[in-house]
Amino acid sequence: MSPVRRRRAVAHLQRVLGVSQRWACQLVGQHRSTQRHQPVQPERDRALRVELRQLSRAHPRWGYRRAHAQLRQAGWAVNRKAVQRLWREEGLRVPTRRRKRQRLGSSTISAARLAAEYPNDDPSRSAGR
Repeated sequence: MSPVRRRRAVAHLQRVLGVSQRWACQLVGQHRSTQRHQPVQPERDRALRVELRQLSRAHPRWGYRRAHAQLRQAGWAVNRKAVQRLWREEGLRVPTRRRKRQRLGSSTISAARLAAEYPNDDPSRSAGR
């Protein structure tokens, strides 16, 4: 479990059961210093998140790797793992491709014409007879 989720679990135990922070941390397996630490989000991350959202809107078929390459070309000094983490946290996804719909109606090559005429016959070769 991540420190953020453990932090939430400790807060929940304190709120619901009314136990001390020390006891809740011990139950969850969280160090108290980690519980008290408030992570800061640097300004660079905020600007990078905005840039990633813009890239995703402009190029919906791109993934985080392509976005990372584009950011590097634009002059951002950021590694791929950071881009991947922010991409995932922002909930950005490449939409899955829709399947091609099957056509309705009659076929130009009917199944009757492709029936084998004798054992071990290749119906695709006999279609032109």
